[in-house]
Amino acid sequence: MKTGAKYIKSKFLSIKKIYIMGASDSGVKIANYCLLKNKIVSISDVNQEQEKDFFSKFKSDRNLINYNFGGHSKDFVKESSIIIHSTSIPLDDKTLNFAREEGKIICSTIEFSAALISGKFIVVTGTNGKSTLLQSLEYLIKKPEKNIFFSKRNSGRTIVDALCKQKRYDLVILELSVVELNGLTNINPFMLVITNLIKDEGHTNQFGGYIAYLSAKFKWIKSIECNFEIFATDEVHSQLNFVIDFKMLSERCNRIFLKNIESQEAFICKLVDNLSNHYSWISKVINEADVLESLKIVLNKQLIKIPLSKGIKLYLDTNAKNIDATLWTLKLLDLQHILITSNKKVMDEPVINPSMCKDIIIIRNKSNLRNEWINALTEAVKSSYKHEVKNILFSPG
Repeated sequence: MKTGAKYIKSKFLSIKKIYIMGASDSGVKIANYCLLKNKIVSISDVNQEQEKDFFSKFKSDRNLINYNFGGHSKDFVKESSIIIHSTSIPLDDKTLNFAREEGKIICSTIEFSAALISGKFIVVTGTNGKSTLLQSLEYLIKKPEKNIFFSKRNSGRTIVDALCKQKRYDLVILELSVVELNGLTNINPFMLVITNLIKDEGHTNQFGGYIAYLSAKFKWIKSIECNFEIFATDEVHSQLNFVIDFKMLSERCNRIFLKNIESQEAFICKLVDNLSNHYSWISKVINEADVLESLKIVLNKQLIKIPLSKGIKLYLDTNAKNIDATLWTLKLLDLQHILITSNKKVMDEPVINPSMCKDIIIIRNKSNLRNEWINALTEAVKSSYKHEVKNILFSPG
């Protein structure tokens, strides 16, 4: 079956019937987009509770769309020319397998949107640091006269939103996780930025080992149809060699190796410098102090929205395997009180008599956070702030 981003775009313009598997936010937005383009749309979801939410967001008359909220439909597959599926749907889903047997054009919501947006785009991925990098770039390279779209997973802003805006973009930067990248075959970025590749148990166990994790994250590279760059450290490039045959890509893949990169700030500086070679409107005069300043501004803007009268609350993922990201965030912020908790209920409660504490409050739940994690975080906060830390044992209920 012929495939590829250019092929998807050409077929979408000529065909009439579309089937969307998954009625999440992205599915709803793509359904509305397709209806605006005068397509006949069918949509399904295995979660019947999605029906009410779907029609509350659906902009058109429900008579214009076929829908099923009791599962995915082989009949919808037979009637449609293109099948667009949510990235949360397993690749071996029986309805997707049926669509393959029927020779249908199949793509994810990400691939569909990437094929139809106007403008070049960059994919940012890696084990850690993706959101931080995008936050910094948004501050460092954003220009009032330029139309740049930053797709950030944590903010809920995705490439589907870029498609629905129907604008011509000077640049689109996408943050994509391994789940979103796994199984892609129809996406053509001009640059792939990889922050790092860490042997994190949460990722490796999910895919049955580290090499399998790398393969799931990067096997789509071989399907890129245009000339592109891979921007990463030497260490990351050596890890990619385990899963990618770069001899096959030598004519269209420019690998940019970064040596002796010891900090995320230095990585971002090098990236901005490289982007300035592609876009003259991006300033090359960026140093690590500029990057740190950008992150302070971005992080303070985000955290200030969290309600707490005497400081800031940070929620710690109880499944976190390292504390680097949390510590790095703490070092950047100039705060009077920080509440770090492993219990989401605490996020909506006030700090009890914060005046009894000096500058930082650590509330911890021993049943959820490992002792070594707690001790490392406590020592790191002390080291970063040079202030007294009050360890308060929190016990819900």
